[in-house]
Amino acid sequence: MPKLKWFLIGTALTAFSADYLHMKANRWEMEAVATKAMALAERVQSTNTACLVELAYNKSLVETWESRARLAAFAQVEALDSIDRAKEGDAEAILALKDLGFSVSGKKLVALRGMGGP
Repeated sequence: MPKLKWFLIGTALTAFSADYLHMKANRWEMEAVATKAMALAERVQSTNTACLVELAYNKSLVETWESRARLAAFAQVEALDSIDRAKEGDAEAILALKDLGFSVSGKKLVALRGMGGP
């Protein structure tokens, strides 16, 4: 009976030691995997941040381009409207065209010698 008791104690001690060493080895491995995962997450986060910054920059460029295109179209419409009003004899439109270096002769738009008049 005492031999069986020591056999069981030895088996339990061996099993406990093996489990303890296995857990220690796995812990180091898990710590290494966790460290790699954290480094990867930080790289992905920095990449995402860089992409968001570039996206915001590109969006602002597109919005600026759209605004400029709208302003150019609006200016063209206003210029054509001013020319039509000047041809009809509107004094304010004629003066605005003279400020830009143009005059209306009959139904034609004529460029003056220089910007702002002669």
